[in-house]
Amino acid sequence: MDINTINLSNSQKRIWFLQQLDIKSPVFNLVFSANLEGHVSIEKLEKAFKLVIKKHSVLRSSFKNVKGVPKCILRDFDAKIILIKNNSGAEGIKGEVNNIISKPFCFDEDELIKCVLIENNNQSFRLLIVVHHIVCDGYSGNILLNDLFNFYKEKKDVKDIIINNSSYFNYIEFENSIAYKNRINNDIEYWKSYLKNANFRINFPLEYKSDYNKLFEGRLNKSKITDQKVKQIKDLCLEYKVTPFIFFMSVFQCFVFRYLSLENFVIGTPTLGRPSSKFMKSVGLFINTIFLKPNFSEEDKFIDILHQVKKDVIDGYTHQNLPFNELVNSLNIQREHENSSLIQLMFSYRGNVKNHFKVDDLDIYLNEDNSGIQFTQSGLSLNISDMESFYDIELEYSSAIFNERDINYVSFGVHKLINQILDKPAGVLKDFKLVDWGEQLVSSELYGEKVDLEHSSIIKMIEDVVKLNPATIAVVDTHNDSSITYSKLNEQANSIALFLLNNGGLNKKKFVIYYNDVIKQITTVLSVLKLGGTFLILDEKTPTNLLQDMLDDFEPNMVLFEGVSIPDGKYKKFDVFKTTQFNNPINSINNSDIERSEICAVYTSGSTGKPNGVLLKEQGIINLVQSFITTYKSKDSHKLLPLTSLTSSSYIGEIFPMLCSGGTLILTRDFLNFNKIMEVCDKYQVSIISTVPSMIEKMNSLYKIVPESLKFILCGGEQMHYKYINQLSDKVRFFNGYGI
Repeated sequence: MDINTINLSNSQKRIWFLQQLDIKSPVFNLVFSANLEGHVSIEKLEKAFKLVIKKHSVLRSSFKNVKGVPKCILRDFDAKIILIKNNSGAEGIKGEVNNIISKPFCFDEDELIKCVLIENNNQSFRLLIVVHHIVCDGYSGNILLNDLFNFYKEKKDVKDIIINNSSYFNYIEFENSIAYKNRINNDIEYWKSYLKNANFRINFPLEYKSDYNKLFEGRLNKSKITDQKVKQIKDLCLEYKVTPFIFFMSVFQCFVFRYLSLENFVIGTPTLGRPSSKFMKSVGLFINTIFLKPNFSEEDKFIDILHQVKKDVIDGYTHQNLPFNELVNSLNIQREHENSSLIQLMFSYRGNVKNHFKVDDLDIYLNEDNSGIQFTQSGLSLNISDMESFYDIELEYSSAIFNERDINYVSFGVHKLINQILDKPAGVLKDFKLVDWGEQLVSSELYGEKVDLEHSSIIKMIEDVVKLNPATIAVVDTHNDSSITYSKLNEQANSIALFLLNNGGLNKKKFVIYYNDVIKQITTVLSVLKLGGTFLILDEKTPTNLLQDMLDDFEPNMVLFEGVSIPDGKYKKFDVFKTTQFNNPINSINNSDIERSEICAVYTSGSTGKPNGVLLKEQGIINLVQSFITTYKSKDSHKLLPLTSLTSSSYIGEIFPMLCSGGTLILTRDFLNFNKIMEVCDKYQVSIISTVPSMIEKMNSLYKIVPESLKFILCGGEQMHYKYINQLSDKVRFFNGYGI
């Protein structure tokens, strides 16, 4: 083979043709990303990037139209890292990053791969690999990232790399062999029989009118399955001898069957498309798609449906070699102008996802891109990822077909169907109920199902966030201009909890937390919750006489403090950040048997005498968290600035909802300095503020300087008047909690 001018594979021909229909579309841009914590050598990373491109020659491809026939031409180019320094928060650089991600590649002029490094600070980075689908698929993206960080660690030179010319290009030769053609002829006959009378045209039963101009504009709806339900699913799979892939594919088929009232719809699912093991570490467009359709009725039991789907999947994978375009041609499937894709329904499953590893002192968290730009090639896709302790559920959908209400209905309906199946696996399909539009949903982008409140805990919710978003900033201390990620917050809280446990901090103990450093304060709060303890937060502004009254009334077992004078009493005193060893990060501690009831105490100011205290039960805090998430649509991109005392009930009522939804707490000591507050909002791109009406009145009078990032204002504590918000009401939503 002449590796300088090469014929395209069948899959490449399809992508090339579809791209020619709209050369300015970025729909085939793939993005693979990782969050990096620690010191990053730009020089080493750029060298590693060059090595990856040299090893996988397909990444040096360009494509030319030669007399109506697309040809691949290999060429060398000087691979560079695109470095973006983030000085204004995630929202501040969002536009610049989105422009890079959404810029279409030019086949005959551009390099078809880009490496972008976003520097948040000298210890926090985000890496984006943007590559055209014609030279890469999703599985290849993992190979790219693994090779990149292996080269970064091994410190190899470009001359030491053996060029991997053969793998993908040998695969193209294999596609043209007689043996391959004989194999796919057999596959054609199978698919013609299996897909006879299959319905590729899907009419979703929605009120939302499709907008053809937005067909490839995608959105994501994320949720998860946790705790006991994960065990139930895996036990069910073992009992009926099926894989989780079979289980979730069966669930999706059953849901669509009931939802669309169709019997012959088709769901596409991707296969690796690598015909032998020698291609498993090669980069290229190997991926193929097979079709599955429901072969059951509403009278069938779910366990019988499981076995039918298992048979269909095994048969489908046995005949998976037929290229997608050959399958379409052999079935004479007509593509319709108003549909975003030939396949309107897709399903994918990733098992045993490992998203964290270390290279030297660098923590690397592999993740899906969440840059804000999203493209889709189907109407609706259900993507499942097995994260070991939970299942990550992602609904990818076309915004031209579904609006937010519709997709929330779908998400909740899928979760409800799973719950019913787990309760009664032998149940008949027609007896499983869908969601009534009038049913009250307690859901969010983080919790896509009703949470079984009596079996939940605040710390479990936060630990689930850590697994989903380990590299997301959890808390920012604006006074010290410092921050901590969810992973580091959890590791430090575990270390402190272990120290306290070894020093008598068992279940039902009471802890006073007296740290003026807010990151240390939040970390210590989580460590107490991990032990099932009850905490009371104090701060430096608490008068001495009131401090003693609170200590006498609360009767703590331990006081955790730094840099303040604490009177002696019947309690142990520790500065846990001096006594705890953080050298060996602890990712988890066993807290499954912890009994929980009251988790914190709050006191009045004592302005009319002795301060009065009340113990807050965890169940009430959980209810508050769910209400907060549902009402304010709290999610991992939100940043909350509470302008309230660190010892108040309002503060407690805002830190937990934000941490349980994966957002970022922005904490400041300048509660009353309006100019400082606006500077903080602008610098950290605050999206939610909690404050009192008197501060809102000031913001209203100077509404033009209120940052665009601000979306919600939560107010309470004083009477609210419309004149306080008449200027701001067009740009910010208000929630008045006064009297609640």
